[in-house]
Amino acid sequence: MYGMTPWKDEVVQYPYRYKETQNSDGTVEHEPSPGTVMQQGTPQSATNFNHMENGIHDAHVAAAIFMQYQMHYVEAREKEVDERLDHHDAEFSAETGTVTLNNTNKVFFGFNNSGTTVALKTVRKTMNYDLDIEVVEVAGGQVGDVIVYDKQLNGFKLKFEGSAKTVKVTGVPVGTTITVKESAAKNYKGSAEITINGAQLTPVSATKYNAELTAVNNEKLGQKQNTVDVTNTYNDVPVTGIIMNTLPYVLMIALCGAALIAFVAFKRRRLQK
Repeated sequence: MYGMTPWKDEVVQYPYRYKETQNSDGTVEHEPSPGTVMQQGTPQSATNFNHMENGIHDAHVAAAIFMQYQMHYVEAREKEVDERLDHHDAEFSAETGTVTLNNTNKVFFGFNNSGTTVALKTVRKTMNYDLDIEVVEVAGGQVGDVIVYDKQLNGFKLKFEGSAKTVKVTGVPVGTTITVKESAAKNYKGSAEITINGAQLTPVSATKYNAELTAVNNEKLGQKQNTVDVTNTYNDVPVTGIIMNTLPYVLMIALCGAALIAFVAFKRRRLQK
């Protein structure tokens, strides 16, 4: 530790008084004649000045060591911050894509009761990630609410609650993997045309009526168009040979015919009386 020198001024009775002596060679000597000395001053000597110089040198060395330490500390902190930012970017980086949701409810004016599973490209550390879902195309009815549910670290489920046949949404992460299934419905057989990242895949079709159709199985979304267009064909000709779609009209005509025959028979009986 540097030892400070307490510097003191000399305090005398006559600070500017000198005794003058004439030398034989013509020179003059001035000898201080201060009178009473009230405070002895600190000598301005080489010892005191060198002590001060050593302190200044030691301070410069200490400052250089401190600055070197600070530089290494800042570099280490910057590296730590960069690693955390990289981790943050991987954890919270935006992922966008487009997927088509299909209504699998076959009841007339039926509201959708099925969802689509969407897998995230990056497995998250928490389930507090946000999704910005935007409806871009609707066909066959109203969208209703678009619901994100069953969030997991590696994905989530998505559905709409309206009566539309298909709803295309964007904001689904690019690079994620999706699986789209068409639920089994009585007297229906599903088929689908699939486009993933702008490339049209081989169409798929259920092998029989009343069977579930897996339209897309673990396909990764890309930046280009991603759609799943599902068509459900109704089996409207049962084993009876009667077209079920027209059965209500056939029954109405039969009832009208029966009523007409009964009315004519009733009229004839009254005329015979």
